[in-house]
Amino acid sequence: MKLLDFIQLRNSGPICQDCAYFQNDPALVEEAYAGLRTMSSGYASVRDRDGFCIYNQLYLSARDSCACFTLSEQVLQSSIIQDSPNGSESQSHS
Repeated sequence: MKLLDFIQLRNSGPICQDCAYFQNDPALVEEAYAGLRTMSSGYASVRDRDGFCIYNQLYLSARDSCACFTLSEQVLQSSIIQDSPNGSESQSHS
């Protein structure tokens, strides 16, 4: 399988940043790439929002995407709050 055929670089659909499999915590990036601290750091500003896909086992841009996209719980909860009438979760009052 060709990786570049599988990964859609900088597309206009769902992006890795919003995927449940995408991890961009600097500590996790440093753990996945032992020796990174020798040259730089997972906390470096040049890393931007890039991260590690635990599904595909690849380091990717947060703007990339693939067919395995699964909306993260955090993004799902955020969209529910934004879609509610007052910008917060609606609660019924008796």
